[in-house]
Amino acid sequence: MRFFMWEFSLKIFVTLPFLHFLCPRFQNQFQTTFYMKKVTVFSIFALAILLTACESKSKKASQKPEAQPEHMVGNDKDSHGCIASAGYTWSALKNECIRLFEAGIRLDPQAAIADKTVSAFVVFKAVGDDKKAEVYLPGEAAPRMFAKQANNMHGDKGTWKGGELTLRLTSAGKYLFEDAKGTALYQSQ
Repeated sequence: MRFFMWEFSLKIFVTLPFLHFLCPRFQNQFQTTFYMKKVTVFSIFALAILLTACESKSKKASQKPEAQPEHMVGNDKDSHGCIASAGYTWSALKNECIRLFEAGIRLDPQAAIADKTVSAFVVFKAVGDDKKAEVYLPGEAAPRMFAKQANNMHGDKGTWKGGELTLRLTSAGKYLFEDAKGTALYQSQ
């Protein structure tokens, strides 16, 4: 097909200039048409070269080697293999990676806490195994371990102590987290 096109184009450009000798009245029309075609073909060819040259420069400029990001999402495993960006954190009590919002009990801030946007979480080893509680407090790097007390205060269903802090399971079935003065810091729904 290309050969045919080139052959046809060649015939037109070779034979047309000689036609005006055969018929002088077409000489003016032929010269105008022939030279206009030459100018048009030359213009298209020049434009194609310019566009191709600009395109290749812009491609070269935009094809800089991409640097590998130092920190990829999902590539942030801690020493236990927990992926923090997926919401996992290590639970020493359960001995596995957990998501606090799935495995823990949410405790909402109370009047004594200024920041009402961040919750605390309590995690137990298993259902029915509440000898120890792992408490995750906002702003603290590591969770605190609480041990269940034998004597319950205020008729509670359970009391856990961890230093000066107390976690109680009230008779209403709500977890209440208090400081040494008995001020409610966090409470479950």
